[in-house]
Amino acid sequence: MSDFLTKYLQNYAEAEAAELTDIPFSGYASCLVIPAYNESEASIDKVVSRLELSGRILLVLIANAPTGSAQSTRQLVRQMRRHHPIKWQGTHLSCLLGFTPAIDLLLIDRCSDGREIPKRRGVGLARKIGADIATQLICEGVVIDPWIYTTDADVCLPAGYFNAVPTGAEERRGAVLFPFRHNADAALTDAALLYELSLHYYVRALRWAGSPYAYHSIGSTLAVHYESYAMVRGFPRRPAGEDFYLLNKIAKVAGVFPLSEPDIDIEARESSRTPFGTGTNLTKIKSLQTPVDQYLFYHPESFYLLKVWLDRMKTIWIDRPASTAIHFHTGLTDGQISALDACLTALQIPQAVTKGLQQYRSAESFQRYLHGWFDALKTLKFIHFLRDQTYPSVALMEMLTAPFMHDPAAGFMTDLSRDRVGRTQLLEQIIEKVRL
Repeated sequence: MSDFLTKYLQNYAEAEAAELTDIPFSGYASCLVIPAYNESEASIDKVVSRLELSGRILLVLIANAPTGSAQSTRQLVRQMRRHHPIKWQGTHLSCLLGFTPAIDLLLIDRCSDGREIPKRRGVGLARKIGADIATQLICEGVVIDPWIYTTDADVCLPAGYFNAVPTGAEERRGAVLFPFRHNADAALTDAALLYELSLHYYVRALRWAGSPYAYHSIGSTLAVHYESYAMVRGFPRRPAGEDFYLLNKIAKVAGVFPLSEPDIDIEARESSRTPFGTGTNLTKIKSLQTPVDQYLFYHPESFYLLKVWLDRMKTIWIDRPASTAIHFHTGLTDGQISALDACLTALQIPQAVTKGLQQYRSAESFQRYLHGWFDALKTLKFIHFLRDQTYPSVALMEMLTAPFMHDPAAGFMTDLSRDRVGRTQLLEQIIEKVRL
């Protein structure tokens, strides 16, 4: 075992991982991690209902709940213990159940009295517990596949899920992301489509701007190599956004690689379990009187200025040691110059550039530093600053005028309108055109 893996498991992994060192089973082809809060046994069944398996799978289910909200999750634990044979009983936290002929379920109890997940740590801690267990078991040879697959209880995984990581990915490690689609009942259809469109729009815009962080951050679509996972010290213990922050770190050390297939089906559900995310956004969108008209997207101009800044990053080293190293006014209007300068100043980008020019001695190291500093989080703050100060969000039809939405390579139909097709059909067609 590598030194950094040993260090991670000894110093940073959750206690549940160490408690499973004597599990008397091995030979699992892959490991799937699912945090479950306020979920039913039927939902867990649905997650794996389509899988076509050629080897045994270990499903690590972290039944978690915050203090005072654990009753339904405790019911799930009781049902799982009652309906599936116990193969191994570990501590009071864990037991191994025969879930299906090809799937064993390692049930982790973080919902009983005194074992609840602190609310401020939420799903991030639950997902970290599961991924830490997977890392431990991969290191011990209990699980063969070096990829930690993690999803949620609101999905249905595709048949070839465990065979989708391409050959050669082992060498580059990092993380892979599955494509996805949201499925919703009639009451949530437009809200789900608008939300999904906003996700694709953001990633598409980042890619057009030249950002190295142009990928989706959805925990239910993620697989991460166990070495990369340990290298960045695992999922952060957060009530939401743990997928975003993990991927932000992994992108800097090993890379994030979107897959083109197969799609994961995500059930669109309203939820208040996390402060932000799919469920929370669906509730907000549904509350709008006319969602298709009222739901807003980031202004395209913000991504144009992001592109200007990212293009400038490529030439800063060449232009050193000029004191105006990050100034670039050619071709911009006075309004664009003012907005961009204010944004760069607010994010303290000039100071970061100066530090990098002083500290690094080659273009390659400087670029690596600058892209590591101006990461996915800084990129999002860049867009949010421009949204709040200069370029307010826009409605659907104005969003569609963005240059990256008219990319001929995408085959986008510029003549779509609500008069010609129904709202739902319009959104479905747009999504098909902009999916990367």
